[in-house]
Amino acid sequence: MNNLLTLNQVSIYDPHSEKKRVDNLSFSLKQGRTLAIVGESGSGKSLISKAIIGLLPSTLALSGEIFFDEKPLHLYSEQQRRALLGTSLGMIVQNGMSAFDPLIKIGKQVSQTLIYHFSYTKLQAFNATKQALDEVFEHQSLMIMQAFPHQLSGGQLQRVMIAMALALSPKLLIADEPTTALDAPLCREILQLLQRITISKNTTLIFISHDLGLVSQIADDILVMKEGKLIEFGDKNSVLDTPKQAYTRYLIEARAKLSQRFAQVLYAR
Repeated sequence: MNNLLTLNQVSIYDPHSEKKRVDNLSFSLKQGRTLAIVGESGSGKSLISKAIIGLLPSTLALSGEIFFDEKPLHLYSEQQRRALLGTSLGMIVQNGMSAFDPLIKIGKQVSQTLIYHFSYTKLQAFNATKQALDEVFEHQSLMIMQAFPHQLSGGQLQRVMIAMALALSPKLLIADEPTTALDAPLCREILQLLQRITISKNTTLIFISHDLGLVSQIADDILVMKEGKLIEFGDKNSVLDTPKQAYTRYLIEARAKLSQRFAQVLYAR
């Protein structure tokens, strides 16, 4: 099976100070696999997702090569990158509110996205929007379509973004800390929805997180980052069960201690 995504010696840096935020990162990802990129805040994991999508801040520069579906993204113009967004490359952001226009109802925003990508009629877009929202909201889709973004919770907005991904069926979907600030039941629900996409659509997923507990539930492969550098990369079982690097062991042990502390507090009630 060919690689869907390949990064070759990718660095992200400040062109004025030449300080590297991501340093010489290389990895490949095959179609249909789920890769978790794990690291503490400031490790560079979110910058990698923005580099792939083409949304790096203008204050940062990129060197190295990024190939997606054999296309050299590092040579693409902003207009060429934009043409890939949606049906080839998709992204679910951490803050759902930032992904939507606050003045337009959810249903219209999703419909307009589908019209743009598939040249649907308004009726076709309405039906496709309802069908996608039905898959994640069951019998609440019409209510969600009539709501403005501020009328929905963070978890509901994340589910709307997942519904859009279901409708657009991108080859690669990047979920950047999609469960941040959500409670445990909602986290499980978001993970289940993402897994449904990867299975039903054969979508390749990059799941970015600092939480190894979440990662263990969804990933096929794990890439550990620290201070912009790749520390460890391999399939989930080898990384979690027999980590080679001290930093990976530290993250695993820190997660285990947190889980034990949570259990002590829970059962002390």
